Amino acid sequence: MELLKCRDYFSPTQPINHLKWRFLSDNTNPAAIELLRANQKKIQWNIFSANPAIFTYDYAQIKLAKQEINREIIEEYYNPERFMKYLEAGGDIDSY
Repeated sequence: MELLKCRDYFSPTQPINHLKWRFLSDNTNPAAIELLRANQKKIQWNIFSANPAIFTYDYAQIKLAKQEINREIIEEYYNPERFMKYLEAGGDIDSY
């Protein structure tokens, strides 16, 4: 499907000055992204910045970066003082 979308906006025989850069900036095809990388002055940045194909995620790094805050949240949630206040206020141990 991406190839069809990419083909709609440019073909190898089409002169580069006749490309529809606005539509190409929204294209997720890797060939379109490479063409845009080589012609950055023609990118429609307001459109290109919303293109999901330009983002890559390092999930291992994200997980590592969140470990400290996750630990702090768990420590706060399971804090014995907090737990005792919960029970004193009529909370049920099974629903904590």
